[in-house]
Amino acid sequence: MELVEVDARVLALRAQRLERGLKRRVWREGVVGLVGLVLFALPLWMRPIGAQSIGWGLCMGGVLFAVGTLLRASARAPKVGLSAPHERALAQYQGALRFQAKLLQDVPRWYLAPFVPGTLWIFVQVGWSAGGLAWVACGVGILLAAAVFAAIAWLNLKAAKALAAEADAIGPSELA
Repeated sequence: MELVEVDARVLALRAQRLERGLKRRVWREGVVGLVGLVLFALPLWMRPIGAQSIGWGLCMGGVLFAVGTLLRASARAPKVGLSAPHERALAQYQGALRFQAKLLQDVPRWYLAPFVPGTLWIFVQVGWSAGGLAWVACGVGILLAAAVFAAIAWLNLKAAKALAAEADAIGPSELA
């Protein structure tokens, strides 16, 4: 792999873009999380407590876990000290790239996995309570949910690989 030379001005622009991107993601996921909490809470509020309530509650827990994980990660995200000597700033930028690549790589674990139990519970409870052909519809729903989860995972893994490749192009990992 060919190493690239990054001058101070380009480094500053890239570092700012990376940090802004994480801040935007935190805000976006926070808003989506609030909407998700409302949407998952509506069935609990509108219907008597029943077996499906467990699924909605599990999904709400998934939202809280995912948003909380992202907030904690954003607080731990390495900052690039642009006033530091160029080699040190470059190493910090490389570390920030690797941190965000790891965060994106782990999306299936911390973002998608918490929703699986609640989603499955809801579909199974609908099939169980309706019976008959409802099981077919629930099976299709599960497959659609799995396809959406797989697409989200694939997109995040693709972005993680791009960030890791950018970090590798800067130089040896011992800089970070």
